[in-house]
Amino acid sequence: MTVNSLAESLAAAVAALDPSVVTVRGRRGYSLSGVVLSDTTVITTNRAVQREEDISVVAADGGHLTAQLVGRDPSTDLTLLRVEAQLQPATWEPSDSLAVGAPVVRLARPHGLRATFGIVSAAEGSWRTEAGGQLDAYLTSDAVSPRGFSGGPLATLLGSVIGITTRAFRDEAITVPTETVRRVADTLLEHGRIPRGYLGLAGQPVRIPKELWEEAGSRRGLMAVSVQAGSPASEAGLALGDTLISVAGSPVTHTGSLLAALDSDAIGQKLAVRYLRGGTIEATSVTVGERPTR
Repeated sequence: MTVNSLAESLAAAVAALDPSVVTVRGRRGYSLSGVVLSDTTVITTNRAVQREEDISVVAADGGHLTAQLVGRDPSTDLTLLRVEAQLQPATWEPSDSLAVGAPVVRLARPHGLRATFGIVSAAEGSWRTEAGGQLDAYLTSDAVSPRGFSGGPLATLLGSVIGITTRAFRDEAITVPTETVRRVADTLLEHGRIPRGYLGLAGQPVRIPKELWEEAGSRRGLMAVSVQAGSPASEAGLALGDTLISVAGSPVTHTGSLLAALDSDAIGQKLAVRYLRGGTIEATSVTVGERPTR
């Protein structure tokens, strides 16, 4: 590809994406970006919308549109908005369509349209955020992501979106891939929220005594610093100071690993729990509840 053809491809990709990139005004201080998912829905980041009402979207043509909050999922840093006007949806494609080294463009509209260029710098398998959200790919690019780019698209040179930009996880711009965006958006459209399992227990990571490493099968656990009265954890006999070792056979070494065991499929299920109390490893079972919305 020559320099001229690369420049032409970049310009064409930006032009194709331009109508589908919007400004999201849902927080104090400054605006962030969003991408048109369908003709009446916009996907953006959770941090872009810090209020429940008085949310607006500025379309590519400058039109100011009132937006309604459909729902949000902080664990994947996604928020879905609905507008009454007909917008132009972006073209989306799977995140695995590009390999490391493929050229990409990152767009945003914090005010006017902005674009940066780079390559895919990492394209790996699914992973969980510290908040327990499942992202279908670990996808990054060296295309810079200045202030206001969160919520904007990462796209191919053909103008197809492969995910949206977030800085909510780690110290770099991560791309929430298309597969995650569609899965979360579909759930938000159906339920208005992402159902999550609930034990009613808050914890902090601790080191398990060395003499118990072999029996515990882990060197770390999650010590309960609070147990809500009447919660599933309380009903199962778990108490303040207990250290969770595993849930449903999976090690619990930090809050994220506990949240990973409490996805929507776990609601209503009875899960085996191993925990440390007074120097002894014990076992019980907990029937997972559904996390309250408030």
